Amino acid sequence: MRILHRGSILVLFFIGFAALWGGIPLVLDPSGVLNQMQLSWLNGSPFSNYLIPGIFLCVAIGLFSLITAFSGMLHSRNYPFMCTTAGAILLAWLIVQLLIIPAHSLLQPLFMVLAIILLLTGILEKVKL
Repeated sequence: MRILHRGSILVLFFIGFAALWGGIPLVLDPSGVLNQMQLSWLNGSPFSNYLIPGIFLCVAIGLFSLITAFSGMLHSRNYPFMCTTAGAILLAWLIVQLLIIPAHSLLQPLFMVLAIILLLTGILEKVKL
C-alpha cells in the first residue's frame, strides 16, 4: 500500500506540473499559438478562444493535483477522496476534449491511464485494501 501511495503522489505531481505547463501558455495567449493549437479546433464548442480551458487546466487540474499531492505527503485523511476527485476531473477533461477538439495527441491515452490510476488509487486507499 505504501508503494501505491507514493506512486500516486508522483503521478499527481507529474499531472500538476504538466497541466500548468500546458495551461499557462493558453492563459497568456488564448489564441493557442504558443501551444501550436488552432482556434478552428474550438468550432462548435462553447469557447471562442482557449482562455477558459487554460484557466480550468491550470486551476482544476494543475493546482488541484499539486494540492492533492501535498495532502498525500502530509497523510491527510482527505487524501483518498481528493485523489479520486483529481482522477475524475482529469478523466472528464479528457473525454470532453476528445469530443470537442478534432486534433488528438498521443498524450491523451497516457493521461487517461494516469486518471484511471488516480481513481483506483483513491478508492483503494479509502477502503485500505
